[in-house]
Amino acid sequence: MNRKRMAAVIALATVAVAAVSGSLALASGQSGGNDPSGVRAPETIRVLDITNSVQPNNGGVQIQTTLKTPDGGSVVGHAYIQCFAPITTTGDSECIGTYRLTGRGDIQFSGFLGHPLTFSVAISGGTGEFDDVGAGQIRIHNLNAQATRSIDTIDLD
Repeated sequence: MNRKRMAAVIALATVAVAAVSGSLALASGQSGGNDPSGVRAPETIRVLDITNSVQPNNGGVQIQTTLKTPDGGSVVGHAYIQCFAPITTTGDSECIGTYRLTGRGDIQFSGFLGHPLTFSVAISGGTGEFDDVGAGQIRIHNLNAQATRSIDTIDLD
């Protein structure tokens, strides 16, 4: 991959990571998870996602982020994301990732990450308190043009 294309992939991945990473800073205070009745209560979690690193990997990029409370006061977890080389004319990349929320579990997601200010990806599963997540989405709202900081809203159905 030439340098110009790699720079574009890294920039796109950085935007994606910022958007996704910001989603997990726990600030909701709402309960959800493993309800004894077997029915998951809907839950919304908001986080500030801050990109730590973006590394080239097999034609794509690996992204690691820190998840904080929306006010930036406390670390609540980390996100690990793998994006593949851009495959659309707009430069969007297909990405898979995991939000690891300290003491709660993991939330897995997948979707196309691109350059819009706000976009969404689908939640595909979870572990720990999130092992019964059957559906949901993560809305990512980038806070800067470099997409290295975002507020992520995780809606668990």
